[in-house]
Amino acid sequence: MRTAIVTGGGRGLGRSIAEALAAAGFSLALIGRHESSLRETAPDALIVPADLTDPAALDAAFAQILGAWPRLDVLVNNAGTFGRSAPLEDVGREEFDAVLALNLTAAFWCTQHAVRAMKAQRPTGGRIFNIGSVSAHRPRPNSVAYAVSKHGMTGLTRAVALEGREHGINCTQLDIGNAATAMTAPLGEPTFDPAHVGTIVATLAALPHDVSVPELTMLATTMPYLGRA
Repeated sequence: MRTAIVTGGGRGLGRSIAEALAAAGFSLALIGRHESSLRETAPDALIVPADLTDPAALDAAFAQILGAWPRLDVLVNNAGTFGRSAPLEDVGREEFDAVLALNLTAAFWCTQHAVRAMKAQRPTGGRIFNIGSVSAHRPRPNSVAYAVSKHGMTGLTRAVALEGREHGINCTQLDIGNAATAMTAPLGEPTFDPAHVGTIVATLAALPHDVSVPELTMLATTMPYLGRA
């Protein structure tokens, strides 16, 4: 039995990743705010509705999942939000904090639960995938909170990879440039099918623990990222 948790699994990238992992034979647990959309993604998965910005709900979700499974093989930190597009000087405290709470802080606490489980199980080890963004390299204008959160995700990824390697715990950051989702639709830039992200995650999840892929960038070929200032 190979197991995988996907946060934000009810739509977009999370749904594509979950579908690919299920097709690869993983037993799934999906965490997200809306039970109905999670069930649409994978009716046979362990469905855990939860607001990951609520610490008690996050802890309870992981307690439920880890209590039901003998081990955890994969965590995908996918849940996230772009936030309101606004100049830096117009961003309010609450909206800045809300973006970081979901995109970065929740990802850390999910990762902590996963690392504890992966260290305690026998054999030890597992893979953690952090869904980043090309904004971790070249931010878009008027998206400071999102850019800060994805730069923070890079720090989290590198810290987990460093501390986890002696236990067979790998951590990969996937920096995505415009997969076709509801989040990217307003940008008006080229996109690619998010199913390709799922293919990459499922492929990397099948690698042995002595192989590490720290970072990977996926782009729509004709998007302006490579020429962005």
